[in-house]
Amino acid sequence: MTLHVPLSSISCLFALSFLVTTLVSLPYRRLDQVESLLAFKNEFTLSCNNSVTNSWTLDAISFDGVLFDEDTGGVTELKLRGACLSGTLDANSSLFRLQEIKYLDLSYNDFSSSLPAEFGRLTDLEYLDLHQNRFTGELPSSISSNTTVLTKLYFLDLSNNSLQGKVPEWLWNLPSLTALSLSHNSLDSFEGSPEFLHSSSVLVYLFLNSNAFRGYFPNIPPTVKYILASDNNFTGEMPLSLCNSRNLLFLDLSNNRLSGSVPRCLSGSLALLNLHHNNLSNLPDTFSNSSLKMLDVSHNQISGKFPRSLVNCKSLEFVNVESNCFSDTFPFWLESLPNLQVLILRANRFYGPISSPHYPLTFSKLMIVDISRNMFDGSLPPNYFMNWSAAISLAYDRPRLKFIGDSYSLGFHPSLSINNKGINMMLDRIVNVFAIVDFSGNKFEGEIPESIGLLKWLIILDLSNNGFTGHIPSSLANLTDLESLDISSNQISGTIPQELGKLSFLSYINMSHNKLTGQIPQGTQFQKQNESSFEGNVDLCGFFLQKSCLKNVSATTHTQHQNESAFKGNVDLCGFKENASATTQASHASKTMHTLNSNIDSSFLYSRLVSHLNMPSSSTCLPPEIFSPTGLVYIFSFSVGAGPVSGLIIPELSSNKTRGKITVERKGRSLEENIELALNTRDEVT
Repeated sequence: MTLHVPLSSISCLFALSFLVTTLVSLPYRRLDQVESLLAFKNEFTLSCNNSVTNSWTLDAISFDGVLFDEDTGGVTELKLRGACLSGTLDANSSLFRLQEIKYLDLSYNDFSSSLPAEFGRLTDLEYLDLHQNRFTGELPSSISSNTTVLTKLYFLDLSNNSLQGKVPEWLWNLPSLTALSLSHNSLDSFEGSPEFLHSSSVLVYLFLNSNAFRGYFPNIPPTVKYILASDNNFTGEMPLSLCNSRNLLFLDLSNNRLSGSVPRCLSGSLALLNLHHNNLSNLPDTFSNSSLKMLDVSHNQISGKFPRSLVNCKSLEFVNVESNCFSDTFPFWLESLPNLQVLILRANRFYGPISSPHYPLTFSKLMIVDISRNMFDGSLPPNYFMNWSAAISLAYDRPRLKFIGDSYSLGFHPSLSINNKGINMMLDRIVNVFAIVDFSGNKFEGEIPESIGLLKWLIILDLSNNGFTGHIPSSLANLTDLESLDISSNQISGTIPQELGKLSFLSYINMSHNKLTGQIPQGTQFQKQNESSFEGNVDLCGFFLQKSCLKNVSATTHTQHQNESAFKGNVDLCGFKENASATTQASHASKTMHTLNSNIDSSFLYSRLVSHLNMPSSSTCLPPEIFSPTGLVYIFSFSVGAGPVSGLIIPELSSNKTRGKITVERKGRSLEENIELALNTRDEVT
């Protein structure tokens, strides 16, 4: 007997089987929790089409971003980071009916309202991320007046909002709070006395940077390991309570108005000390710290001797004491630091020779040295640079391109002011594969060392405003990465080596006010220089100089060169904000600017290090020329990755009217990202 089953019956059986399987696999969800979620969603408009809340319906199989407790059916996790929610988060919001929630991430939305005190009703809350939400007004003063409220909260991120006023006491009474970020707001003071911060018993991460805090820096709990309080108006001396933090790894109090001495008792565990741009007057010679990787006390009023105890800091990579009043001889002992990559002694009162009479200095990893604007003197032996191993390494020895500071706690990257192509610029990050030597503004004499040509990675060489004599070393032609060469205002004589005309990346040249003779090299980069690059050399001839080397140079050729150099330097130049008009861009003061348009100057194709990219005011689209220079690796200050210019790390494209798709790196990290970075690098700094 043959059994005949109707096809419709088989379909029903499959449908029933699927329904049973689905119901069995669905997590238990209490109806009141689902209704609260839907009500919360309906309180806002969605500013995009791909919000995670799009999947939320009463009979939805899944609720993206939501985790329900398997036993109670209550919402325990709500992850709505960047969910495009726009509107006001009111005190009576349905959100506060989710009483079992432990993990709440509402970052990167647009609530544009005050911060409701009702978060205190979520008594099981452990993790609360509200950063980048445009919250306004003052922090609620009574969110945790009940000591049983928020006792489990260990993570709180309120950064990147528009909060103002005082930080309430209840924040320091949260018994489990380990990580707190209030950065990038307009907060100005702390409620109660400075001791209230000290009352916290488990706080490890404290981020107060980029606010309007004023007055004395508060006393810090001894448990804190990471303190970021830069870009405020803190005054007075650094508190001795910092010395109680025996495990302190990261201290950034830069860009404040602190005065007095750096405490002698700072923890030996400190890995990063950033105090630049304050009014500090003394740096004690008490470093016994083998963990210290970065020291930045630039732009203070520190006087006296350079601390010799830094020789104990064998992990030191970055030293910046620019713009202080140190009065000392060159610290030759720094060569014993095996990891030193950046040394900045610029604008102090250092004096004497920088070369040893017995042997050439050995800097195995030094890549950037700036000793400009001091009183160093003497001559440099021909072999002066022969033991600068890292800068000498051949191209095939180069490591993977990265930033100096990638291994630092919290992913912190030191910044640096450099003189590049005639202008002073700020490097927000420092690439590890470029070398910079700036000896300008001293009293050096004698010949430029021939060994300078060994520094294969050199991109900036500034020897200007000294008393160098002799000839330009022909070894400079070996510096194939060189972009900026300034030997102006010396006593250098002889001809310019013709081989320099073959340096394709050399986009800024200043040889003015020397005693050079003969013909300017005919390389493309030389032809495109401003006349002022060679002025003050009476016996120099060629190109746009009035003195011709050949009597039969045609007027047409001369006019052509004038037209080619009409851009006044390496580039195109427009709108450098610190200069008043487009005509002033003709000077050396803006040779790293590039205007991207259909007639972009060909020298842009040879650039590797550029300070800014500007769009014409009429531009609406990002021009394709940005992807033309295959050698370009550094602009300033976000990420791009497309086309032949995929090596490009940091372009600055702000203050323009561009449109189209471009990948950018966010300017600030969230507290969670900072902690993750800290944990990932903890073994390297403890």
